[in-house]
Amino acid sequence: MAGVAFLLGIVALIADSFVVPQHVHATLCIRRFHEFLARSSAGFLAIGMLGGCWCAWKGSGRALPRSLFWIWAAVTVLPLTGVICSEALLLVSRFYPRFSHPIRHALRHSVFWHLGFWEWIGAVAVFVFLCAATFLIPAPEGLRTREVR
Repeated sequence: MAGVAFLLGIVALIADSFVVPQHVHATLCIRRFHEFLARSSAGFLAIGMLGGCWCAWKGSGRALPRSLFWIWAAVTVLPLTGVICSEALLLVSRFYPRFSHPIRHALRHSVFWHLGFWEWIGAVAVFVFLCAATFLIPAPEGLRTREVR
C-alpha cells in the first residue's frame, strides 16, 4: 500500500510540474487542475509515509531498527498535525463568521497561515523520510559489500 501511494504521489507531482496554474479555464473538467494535482500528490505521499510508519512499527527491532520508526513518525505525524490544525482553523473561520475575526487576527500575518510554509515543511519531511530509509534500513544479505582488508 505504501509503495503504491508513493508511486501515485510521484506521478501526480511530475504531472503537476507540467500544468500551468490558471483559474480561468477548466482543464480536464477541473477548474484548478494544478492545485488538484498538488494536493493529490501531497495526500498520496502522506499516505505512503503513514504506511511506511506502520511497517516500521510492525517491523521495529526485528527487520528494521527502532530509530527508523521514531524518525519516520516525527517527520510524518508532526507536519500532518500542523496541516490538519491549520486547515481546521481555516474551515472554522469560513463556516463560523463570528470566530473568523479572532482567528484571522491572531494568525493572518503568521507563517503558519500560508500554504507555502506547509509546502516547504512537507518537502523537507519527505526528504528526511527518504534519507532515513536510505541510511537506516539494512541492506539485504545478498547485496552487502565485503570488507576490504
